[in-house]
Amino acid sequence: MNRKPMLVLILCGLLAPPISLAAAQDAQVAGQANYREFIPQQLLGLVHAPEVQVELGLDATQIRKLEGFFGKIDGLWFRARNLPAERRYEVIGQLESQLKSWFRAH
Repeated sequence: MNRKPMLVLILCGLLAPPISLAAAQDAQVAGQANYREFIPQQLLGLVHAPEVQVELGLDATQIRKLEGFFGKIDGLWFRARNLPAERRYEVIGQLESQLKSWFRAH
């Protein structure tokens, strides 16, 4: 009995699930990118509003620190308006992630 074909079949069986999983993950990421334009990115604009800051229960010190944080990211945020859609979603998504990190830290 030739063991080489059996070994090939065993290796294919072991490698197929990780390859299939990777392909499925790539398809999921690609699918998310297709729908990204339908997900509004409003977090930065909302958190700038004093009414939202009050609803979040921020005190004067936190608001002052938040304003300092806005000073660092607002230029990028405003310039992102003029970027192509795909790049704009990416930049604003990164800025929203930074904002979420800021809230976790403060």
